[in-house]
Amino acid sequence: MLPVSCRNRSVFLFPAGKVSARFSASNAQSERTRPLLPSNAVETGRYHMKFCYVDESGKGTEPVLVLAGIIADAHRMHVTKSDWLGILQKLSNDLQRSVEEFHTRHFYKGNGIWRSLNGEQRTAVLDRILDWMNERNHKVVFAAVDKGKTDPSKFGDKDNFIRNGKPSFWKLAAIHLLLSIQKYHQTKERKKGHTVMVFDNGYDPEEIAEIVLRPPIWTDSFYGYQREIRTRKTSTPNPDLPLNMIVDVPYSADSRHVGMLQIADLFSYLLRHHAELQAGYTHPDYSDEKDKVSSWVSRLATLLVPDSFRWKTSGGCECNKFFRSIAPEPLIDIHRRAPQMMSVVQTAKSRRSLEASKSAPTRSIPISSPQKSSKTSKPPLPSSPKSSPT
Repeated sequence: MLPVSCRNRSVFLFPAGKVSARFSASNAQSERTRPLLPSNAVETGRYHMKFCYVDESGKGTEPVLVLAGIIADAHRMHVTKSDWLGILQKLSNDLQRSVEEFHTRHFYKGNGIWRSLNGEQRTAVLDRILDWMNERNHKVVFAAVDKGKTDPSKFGDKDNFIRNGKPSFWKLAAIHLLLSIQKYHQTKERKKGHTVMVFDNGYDPEEIAEIVLRPPIWTDSFYGYQREIRTRKTSTPNPDLPLNMIVDVPYSADSRHVGMLQIADLFSYLLRHHAELQAGYTHPDYSDEKDKVSSWVSRLATLLVPDSFRWKTSGGCECNKFFRSIAPEPLIDIHRRAPQMMSVVQTAKSRRSLEASKSAPTRSIPISSPQKSSKTSKPPLPSSPKSSPT
């Protein structure tokens, strides 16, 4: 363990290395001894299901809305669930208070039960969570809307995404997320209807079910769908329905009882906060907040599905161009630019370290591979104000 003092008690920080063995030895042992089947393996006459757990950040007055989804194979996610329960239990033990749910908004600001942790300590917890998620290697999808870029007068055939004269930001992000999952999975798997969507409570279930069952025609081009199959002489209806990689009945759940939704909340918060900081919509609370949040997003980017399944940087269909036109600029091409972002952050940190102690030699710690750092080589956490994790 790597304890950090907190009012005369240890605060749980996840050590580098394999996390599943620490949080649930029995589950980890079964995972090592049981051969992992490919995601399209046949099991009782069918393929393995996938689940996508979705939560949002920015549904209020924030300038950016982000929906993030964690995609997990049904036969792999039990270890992740067990690990997360172990994480919450460890945090509960260290705080001497019950942590039933990890709300990133409260954690990041140090509010509520997190007041006893200063920014340095919360930074270390976030670092370890990101290390652990990289080890679990679940894919992450997201959709984002820059609310200032949406002009209802230019929506045209998208009038069903306008409510009371204003764009439905959540509905726009939700259909974009579904389209990205469809496009990504149809290139990887030939099985249909194998992704179950699980949303956090708070949305209109009939509205999202309507999108899945009857997606708008203007979205077909996003993933190359044709409603009719045409030959030289005839035209017949396509036997495959739109969005055929998505199970047609989405589910909702209380995030207090579903740890994967809490992880989705963490990722959506980091992506939104990064976009708002980089675009200048939000002022940093401390000097290096922009660099630090960028470094977290860079590590998250290694789990993201490639940018081409979300929006193409150039060309593409009209549907693709529309979603790209309302996207926050800092989140476009985030998967492709992640290594460059980390390099910039590392250079800035090295420069500040040299200025702070010109006479002392400094060590180079590669930000791009924190999970490989040993306990002795992990850099000291920077000092920071208590109000925000730095």
